[in-house]
Amino acid sequence: MRKIGKLVVILVALFSAGAANAERWQFTAAPALDFAFKKSDSVMTAGGSVWNAQWTGSPSYTSFVPSLAASYGPIYASISYDNPLAAWHSTSFDFVANTAVDNIYSRKEAAMTIGYRLPWSVNVFLGYVHGRSDQTSMIYNGIAGTVDASNFTFDERGFYVGASYSRQFGDKGTLSASLAAGNMDGEMVLQTTNFGGERDVLQSKSPGYSLGVNWTGPITGNMVYRTGLKMTRYNFDFNTIYVNGVNITPLFPQNYFQMQETIYTFTIGVANYF
Repeated sequence: MRKIGKLVVILVALFSAGAANAERWQFTAAPALDFAFKKSDSVMTAGGSVWNAQWTGSPSYTSFVPSLAASYGPIYASISYDNPLAAWHSTSFDFVANTAVDNIYSRKEAAMTIGYRLPWSVNVFLGYVHGRSDQTSMIYNGIAGTVDASNFTFDERGFYVGASYSRQFGDKGTLSASLAAGNMDGEMVLQTTNFGGERDVLQSKSPGYSLGVNWTGPITGNMVYRTGLKMTRYNFDFNTIYVNGVNITPLFPQNYFQMQETIYTFTIGVANYF
């Protein structure tokens, strides 16, 4: 919450800085609604080997993303909330071992951005993002007659900076490309019913980046449609490890547990300016 508070203070300061020239500046607001079609690839390794395959995979899901943007002269800000319409669900079978695995996955994400429009159709921006991925795995063993449950949560949050460039094609629309990078705080929590109900917490700094391309075109009046592609990647070298509240980090070499999470997104939606 302190980090979000700092971002709000920066936003207020930037808006206040232009008050003296308010007669030359115009305020614009743009509520928007997008649908995001996503695929998430994540692989965790321990000592260079994939660690427990039931916690890796490529879930595909659709999110509902309301947002609100506002601008005052060259200064702009936006907030958005990415919420899945339904959780992703898959079932896999191993007939030799007589086991089945049910996976349920969902991800939510909230973001706040402030930026400044420079000349030459270039924007620079600063933002704060908080994303959380949740996966539940149920492992059914037909031979032993047992069911093991694993609840996996991955959380990343932190600031990012970036820039974008746009080019307008007459009255047809505007094409833009963006690049952003940041160093988040990452935490993975794994709760299992086996091993006496073990709870593992792995923490890490998480350098990440995103690449995006978007197209915006007119519909009617002040309403526009927009669509885009984006790739976001996070890398984690877990450097602090707790098992049932006990710090066991000294038992492992540095960067022994690693994870890479990549999210591919295709969005389509509408916005209305007033």
